[in-house]
Amino acid sequence: MWCIMSSPLLISANIGAVGDYALETWGNEEAIYVNQNFRDFPADTPEEQMLYQGIRIFGDELKYDKIVDSGSGMNVWAKPLPDGVWAMVFLNNEDDAKAITCDGDCFAQMYDLDTNISYTVRDLWKHQNVAILTADSDGKFSLTSPDLDPHGGLLMVTITPQK
Repeated sequence: MWCIMSSPLLISANIGAVGDYALETWGNEEAIYVNQNFRDFPADTPEEQMLYQGIRIFGDELKYDKIVDSGSGMNVWAKPLPDGVWAMVFLNNEDDAKAITCDGDCFAQMYDLDTNISYTVRDLWKHQNVAILTADSDGKFSLTSPDLDPHGGLLMVTITPQK
């Protein structure tokens, strides 16, 4: 989430004392690219579309009660990147593993997607392309995550226009 929100990337830790998972996370160049890059907007772009950080395009407030170890809420966040690319984070805070769908209404908030072309979906943790996103016969996109772990399971992808 710190990547999609363009948060400052500051780490204060003894690198020799952290585990491989932390090092892999902190060193994920594709995720860092999402954090560090921003779209150049034409001068006539409406102010509400000039996004510097991610916006929630699906879901409501996430809640978690650590006393009873119970959470609720699912979200999809998106951030525009250079060259018509969008980063997306699917986040599950429910008590069970869940898949999350970003449907046509969700994708409509990603204002400049072209329904006449396809997009490559790239998983930024697997470092591989995982799908091709194409609009349906009604001109709408839909993308469903695999089941995400409870209480913070996520999928981070980019969707890149195919040229």
